Amino acid sequence: MFDAIQYGLNTSITSPLRSASKLRAARRSLGSRLKSLAPDDCGQCHADQFNQWRTSRHAQAFSPGLVGQLLTFDTSDTAECLQCHAPLAEQRTAFEAAGAPSVERVVAVVRSELATNFKATIAETFPVAGTWARRGELARRAWNARVPGRSGDLLVVPRYGVLVGAYGGKGSGHGTPWEYDTHVPLIFWGGGALASSRSNRVTPYDLAPTLGSWLGVGLPDATGQRIDVWDRR
Repeated sequence: MFDAIQYGLNTSITSPLRSASKLRAARRSLGSRLKSLAPDDCGQCHADQFNQWRTSRHAQAFSPGLVGQLLTFDTSDTAECLQCHAPLAEQRTAFEAAGAPSVERVVAVVRSELATNFKATIAETFPVAGTWARRGELARRAWNARVPGRSGDLLVVPRYGVLVGAYGGKGSGHGTPWEYDTHVPLIFWGGGALASSRSNRVTPYDLAPTLGSWLGVGLPDATGQRIDVWDRR
């Protein structure tokens, strides 16, 4: 299959782009007034261009989300991504010199990004390494979703009613602590079960002690509670 984007990169762009002589000359002439080639510093003189850039997609080309992904890539894949996201030689040198930031730093940046730019979608975030299980019912439920050694570094809870990647928006995905994702109907069907329904709160943990009571098996260490559903007549 013909890859037009890759063809364009290979034939029209030499990566990384070499440092421009005009930029080097500008830094020499401006001296201490130009601290770096960072957008904020350039914007001190080029205010109109900076303001136009900061509201464009180009301003997000090297966002915390991208950096987080690059940290998981091998060297060749990272170099390919940097062709477009950070084409300047200065950018690549700075990225390689900085090295991988700590997990705590990455989590902090991502949490700040979600709280600022996705606050209409995300209710709260919980770092897996934290101790926050007693901060409320939502935190307690999120804490119960942790699997030590397998969970990621951050638990992200969308707002109530927000479906994130759930079958094209057609249903829940069992990935949130809200009741529409956690509610599980517990049904006992067949001989010996009373024809009735219960509205009191039960959990799947109650299944084992309830079946044990029918079989006459005691389960003193069971987490759940026995439900009286059996016809003893």
